[in-house]
Amino acid sequence: MRSLTSGWCDTAVMAFHEAFWVVTGTAAPVLGLAAVVSFNEMNSLSDQLRVQLMNERAGLIVKRAQVHNPEYDSLVDGYLMSLSIRTGLTGVRFFVQFLNMTAQGVLLALSLWAIVTQRNVASPVLAGVIAVYGFLHLAGAGVQRTTASVARNAFLAREAELLKTATEADGDRAAQAAD
Repeated sequence: MRSLTSGWCDTAVMAFHEAFWVVTGTAAPVLGLAAVVSFNEMNSLSDQLRVQLMNERAGLIVKRAQVHNPEYDSLVDGYLMSLSIRTGLTGVRFFVQFLNMTAQGVLLALSLWAIVTQRNVASPVLAGVIAVYGFLHLAGAGVQRTTASVARNAFLAREAELLKTATEADGDRAAQAAD
């Protein structure tokens, strides 16, 4: 049976470099803490999108019945579909962020173990990939909040434009009916 302190990754491509494990051991808690903060924000964003989807679906259905415009119907359908997709993706990213927190905890444990045993207890490439993955996932989480806001603003601008056109068309029809 193999001892816990010998024989781990003896065939690693890279010789043991304490500085590498110190850097990954330093990066892991920082990335893990950022993942915890992002995890809470993802939970909040997921709840907001769910509530927004329910509220806007009801309001847009009523508004759609008042505005008889196929282009408006298409805009509403597309917006509600994109909002549903973003809500679902937020739930997935929420789970993946949990995996990110776990991966950063594992990276910290591996780094500390490598420093204590003075051996590569895991592939340095794998440790680097875990750290980079954590960083990239955090960046993606920030982008998701921004895109949700941009999509909503674009919808509201296009909706206002279509409603203005519909109102003008209704006014023209009323004027023609009066003549």
